[in-house]
Amino acid sequence: MSTGDSRLQLFLETSGFRVPVDEFPFKIGNASTCDFQIEDDPGVSPLHAEIVRGEGESFVLLDADSATGVRVNDRTVVNRHEIAHGDVFRIGQAEFTAELERIAVDAATGPAAAAAGASPGGPTSRPAPPTSKGKLKPWMVLSGIAALVLTGLIVSAIEGDEEPKTVSELVREAKPSTMLVKAFDGDEPYGSGSAWVYDAGEGLIVTNSHVLIGSTRFEASLEGEDKLRDAEVLAVSECDDVAMLSTGANEGLRTFPLANKDDPPEQGEDVIALGYPSNASTADELQVTTGSLSALNINWDEPASQNIDFAVYPDVHQVDAAINPGNSGGPLFNDQGNLIGMNSTRGEGDNQGFAVSIDRLRQLLPGLAAGESSGWGGFTFTALEAGVLNKIADRAGLVGGWSDPALLVESVVPGSAADDAGLQALDGIFAINGEQVTSRSQYCDAVGDASGEPVELSYYSLDSLWADEKTVSVTFE
Repeated sequence: MSTGDSRLQLFLETSGFRVPVDEFPFKIGNASTCDFQIEDDPGVSPLHAEIVRGEGESFVLLDADSATGVRVNDRTVVNRHEIAHGDVFRIGQAEFTAELERIAVDAATGPAAAAAGASPGGPTSRPAPPTSKGKLKPWMVLSGIAALVLTGLIVSAIEGDEEPKTVSELVREAKPSTMLVKAFDGDEPYGSGSAWVYDAGEGLIVTNSHVLIGSTRFEASLEGEDKLRDAEVLAVSECDDVAMLSTGANEGLRTFPLANKDDPPEQGEDVIALGYPSNASTADELQVTTGSLSALNINWDEPASQNIDFAVYPDVHQVDAAINPGNSGGPLFNDQGNLIGMNSTRGEGDNQGFAVSIDRLRQLLPGLAAGESSGWGGFTFTALEAGVLNKIADRAGLVGGWSDPALLVESVVPGSAADDAGLQALDGIFAINGEQVTSRSQYCDAVGDASGEPVELSYYSLDSLWADEKTVSVTFE
């Protein structure tokens, strides 16, 4: 048979049933319009994923901005995955396998005719079950809800309402997904924060970008680990206060499940905050606080806080659970154990804590995981009043004479664009693209979501003891 008489066919198999993927895009989700329908599973979005044609005869799986993500071979799909024979997909509680077979194209019997030969390491072709437009009916998803019933894992849920998990149980489950982050300036300890595991398979963790301030090197660990893991900055969204770090090691990590997009947080619901805040102990202790969601999806910025260095939070949840220094970057989760935000800061009033919302995180994290930064020049800074800058100048033997607030560079990431341009710690930035900047809010207004664009930074250089004005072009990542 010539190659013109055959083509590569993709099948999705679950519990002995096979569904041919013939129409593109091939939609997977819980909506009745999906070609591969998975019902009665809270972890599945209406449109969860799609399969499209790639180059040549390849097939590509796309995450359709799902609430809980798609796992392939126990790794979270970041944007897209080229499908290989034997790939094991997990969507919600459903698990199925991709099979690629070379099949005959026979006008009499259709393209899904007998196999033209052995599949690449796979079984011999066998007929697919009766389907409607290739749709997998709920009773066919035996590896999903039905499989759990057969193995007795949710029998209690069928016989009656399952007992809710206690806070202790939820915290115990969250520990492999919550990490301590240690920050260093060279070899000198500078500070610490918290993080949560975004992709255990790839060793990707998420924290606040303000945890990076003043530091050039980072390490991370789970509770009880004696040895810290090296962590590198993968990408930063500076004006969302979100950073993605790569640990390069995935032992013992568990991906933190995200809240279902179709079941959004509600005002007043119970929440749990986990992290490594400072306390009277000399050891780093994982701590838990509880409370309720006070307000949802609000904006809080420098004019509201009257702090020129206040991180700009365009979409946060307010909670009355205690959020203390060191909690930054830790997970905020609900009584289902699903992440609904990232702890970031405490407010100026009593019982006010703020967490970057799950909605904002969903928008940012796929790009950050792919190494795509936003508004990040490779340096950290603190916005300071003129009086503070002049005190620093006096102590350091610099010229001083500041009359307006400015941005004091705290650290420069080695090998970054800012490092290449010669920027260094204690340089004082006073203008961006020719416009004066006196606060973090103005910095964010000036750089926006700059990525791959040159930005002109005007500053007084430490090299000249703040006596000479310099301007450099830094390409933001």
